[in-house]
Amino acid sequence: MRLIRSIALLLAAAVTSTLVAASTVPAAQATSTSTRDLVLLIDGSGSINRYDWDLQLRGIAAALEDPLLIPHDGSVAVAVVQWSYRSASMRTRLEIPLTVIDSASKADDVSETLESIVQIGSNTNPGDAIRAGTDELLTRGRDGAHWSLCMSTDGAINSGEGMQAATSYATQNGVDKYSVVAIEDGSFNATSAQNAYGPWVFGGGTVSFARTTAEFAVLVQSCLSDPVRLDTLEVTQSIQNLNNGVPLVHSKQTIVRAYLRTINDRPTRAVGRLYGYAPNGQQLPGSPLSPIGTSASGITVNETIAGDRAELDRTLNFRLPTSWTQGTPTIRLEVPGGLTCDAPPLGQQPCSQQLQFGDGIDIDLRYVGFYWDGMDDRDPVGTAELFEQHERIKSLLPISDTSFKRYEVKFDDKPDSISKALEVLRFAEDYFNEHPLFDPADRAYDIRRWYGIIPGFHEPRDVTESKEGGRASENVAASWGGRELSRESIGHARNRGSHEIGHSLGLHHTVYTTNHEKQRKEGWCKEVAGLEAPFYYHWRPNANPRQPYHFTIGPLTGERSSYWGTDARFIDQHQRLALADPSKVTALMSYCQSTLDSGQMRWISHVDYQQLLTSDLESMANDDSPASADAGAGTLVRGILHGEDPTVDFLSSLEIDFQPTPNDPSGTHEFVAFDSNQQIIHQIRFTPDATESDIEPDDSGNDTDDGPADALVHVVIPSDLPDLSRVEIRENGVAIGTLESTDHSPTTSVTPPVDGNAENVLVEWQSDDLDDDSLSHTLLYSPDGGSTWQIVASDLTNSSTGIKRSALPASDNAVLKVIVSDGLRSSSAQTDPFSLPNLAPHVRIESPLDDALAAGSQSLFLSALVSDPEDGTLDDNQVTWISDLDGHLGTGTNTYLRADQLSEGSHVVTVTATDSDGATTSQSVALHIERIAQQETPQTCEVDYAIQSYWPSGFTTHVTVRNIGDEPITNWNVEWDFNDGESLAHAWDSTMVVNGQHARATHPFWNPEIPVGGRITFGFNGLLAPETIPQSPAMFKVNGRTCAVTE
Repeated sequence: MRLIRSIALLLAAAVTSTLVAASTVPAAQATSTSTRDLVLLIDGSGSINRYDWDLQLRGIAAALEDPLLIPHDGSVAVAVVQWSYRSASMRTRLEIPLTVIDSASKADDVSETLESIVQIGSNTNPGDAIRAGTDELLTRGRDGAHWSLCMSTDGAINSGEGMQAATSYATQNGVDKYSVVAIEDGSFNATSAQNAYGPWVFGGGTVSFARTTAEFAVLVQSCLSDPVRLDTLEVTQSIQNLNNGVPLVHSKQTIVRAYLRTINDRPTRAVGRLYGYAPNGQQLPGSPLSPIGTSASGITVNETIAGDRAELDRTLNFRLPTSWTQGTPTIRLEVPGGLTCDAPPLGQQPCSQQLQFGDGIDIDLRYVGFYWDGMDDRDPVGTAELFEQHERIKSLLPISDTSFKRYEVKFDDKPDSISKALEVLRFAEDYFNEHPLFDPADRAYDIRRWYGIIPGFHEPRDVTESKEGGRASENVAASWGGRELSRESIGHARNRGSHEIGHSLGLHHTVYTTNHEKQRKEGWCKEVAGLEAPFYYHWRPNANPRQPYHFTIGPLTGERSSYWGTDARFIDQHQRLALADPSKVTALMSYCQSTLDSGQMRWISHVDYQQLLTSDLESMANDDSPASADAGAGTLVRGILHGEDPTVDFLSSLEIDFQPTPNDPSGTHEFVAFDSNQQIIHQIRFTPDATESDIEPDDSGNDTDDGPADALVHVVIPSDLPDLSRVEIRENGVAIGTLESTDHSPTTSVTPPVDGNAENVLVEWQSDDLDDDSLSHTLLYSPDGGSTWQIVASDLTNSSTGIKRSALPASDNAVLKVIVSDGLRSSSAQTDPFSLPNLAPHVRIESPLDDALAAGSQSLFLSALVSDPEDGTLDDNQVTWISDLDGHLGTGTNTYLRADQLSEGSHVVTVTATDSDGATTSQSVALHIERIAQQETPQTCEVDYAIQSYWPSGFTTHVTVRNIGDEPITNWNVEWDFNDGESLAHAWDSTMVVNGQHARATHPFWNPEIPVGGRITFGFNGLLAPETIPQSPAMFKVNGRTCAVTE
């Protein structure tokens, strides 16, 4: 400022201590003058390579183009001085005189001039630059303006005027602030930059590092303005509030969201980095981290954080490497240009937070995909779909360590209920517990759960029946797959797997009242739970009279105390799925139907999340498994107990090597066996395995009460009961199910498959029964000569079937067993040993997406889903990442890098998984690395695709297009692709044409233009294929240009 200075100002020039960008900047240094003159001192010395030169010029251009960085209202004037000592007469060059930026066109003019600057390319003389910049301010600077010098450089002084003389000259002549933006170049790092320039910056100026265009642009702005303030660091893994009230668990994907606000009422832009420190103060590997996703290019900062939680581009977002999620690390935010924050606790650095990662759930998850001949091709449940379920469960639940193992079980036909699948899973679990399918030397998990998926949807035999969604019983759970198995699908069933696994871990449905007549508790959306279930107290009003209230994931009591869900998988890719807004989603353990715009639809509540961290994780019923530690000879009698008017539907009984089920005097039911003289020959009390359900809305969209849940009958009786004639299940002394026996047991024989390399391995057997009964067959497979078994087919009625090769792990001593049953009597036979070749691992890259672009020091997260049919989860050293340009990148399913660690150019990044037998599988994606981020073409349009309603056969949508550019959009047309199962019925306020899945809406003659700042809206009714839920398209184009999409 060109004013007479006091002696205090002269003394301030001699102060040698200053702040690097990581330090706290006192609010007292805030400036109050609204008019600011800025001279940019750009390093043109020979050590500046072409990347660094472009970084400076593009960074300045980016700052000029963004009115939040350099306003276009005349409050800021900008000059550019290039400096490099070539000779006594060539030390600096005024490239752009001080120019008032009073319009967007004036900013464009300065940017165009930047492109013509030629680099001097000699020695480093920052003192000369400070003098030249001061002279420009003395010549053209405005009276009363705040004067700033902003220097960018990649090295220390080696020629020209000394720094002490130059900075004294600047302060004595009215310069208010001097800052340095350092560019990392070999040995010139943060420490050397601070040593070279830290003693000389003044007026609140800082020494900061720029590694990207976005960082450089923000640092240019920071030379003008006050620092921003850190409001809070939210550290979230699944659900969290701004007070960080939910505990963290080790090894789980962790996201840090930094909430910033200005210390005045003027919006600004900010970028930042996150440092990590071990308890001993050493920086953690990969520190500092750069922001990810939309925050990588900087965020808009306002005077409050209101509304910031709902927008990922309003917070600086960081993904913590797995190595940071152990013990008690400390994280610290750095915002180049300055950051204020509350005084830290004793012993902590400013703007830092100590984290504590505790134990989470340690779980072995086993997945079963069911299939049958002739199933709908739209309903696959293969490895990709089971992988997806695994990742969703990991995202929602507090899981620290988990394994993934997949199985496939074949039925004769589509089952009519989930209970049949549950019974198969229960049998698989019992056999697994009796005959472990893993090496005892392998790591043992604390708990194990089974989850099965039946392709498609439940189709009740009676239209009055409820539509099943999913069910859980003790340690097993199953659900219908529906159409929500793909990675980005949405719908009520998206997180059904987590709902059912939640039941198996002891979570109850959300309930708020007691129905004393039915002796149960009930919820707002027809949830049902036992009397032991706790009441759930968090809900919000809902416009639907059928569901007047919706259960929420936590209290809606304000910005800081409200709990939001976060899916770390999508934090840098898909905001709609990354964030679970508590005002939109409903609680995971409820039946409430949320709106389509909520993405995740249901999310785990903070109550249930913390219960999983603190409870003993018992399933919803005690585990009364009939299997014992000692093998025996028994017959497993299976059945499904239904309804308020209880009946038992028996399934085929199976000859198995289990001990009989012991008598339980407290059991709720009786199992009684009779001989041909109707004398009791075996009798025990037992309790059927209760199930918890998740229901679907009916065809009119109404939620349905499915009444009392099914229960599973699973009783082993001695195989040598004399003259067995029938068995009976009794409830309260009344028979509710009877299964008659015939005189003879069926017999069977089976031969080894001929072709073990076929996609479907043909298995053939011959069965006979002297009583001419209908027979069913269950197939078991052993990879170790009969020591361990797994079920591969259930209740088949034919004499042959094709078993998916992927369901049969490799073996040199494989055996198949067929158990044949006529209802109550059964026998078995097994093949001679045979060989099956090794199966290669399954691999799917989760991140980065194919054709992703990364620039500067942007954080990169390499993530893959990997499993092997024989080995299950592979060790980190069995998974490798390579680049065709740079070679080895890392190992493990998750690897963390920065873009500046890779060569510039287009990479083919390949992940390869190698199993214990040496078989490999690879997948590749393209990844494009730029040293300097290209300037993005600003979007000129924004589309809001609002699904108003939908029903089983159709849906209604309104499409709004906003013009956010600076020119009218004339003769508009809008293009997008319908999702599978969607088509057009009719449209209004536009002319719509659909070719295949591609839709094009053209303006009507009376409304051809969208003015600047204006909008148009048109609508249409669409048709839906059976069991399809409409979804918003991923991309829209208006007049051929890609538009922003409103989430």
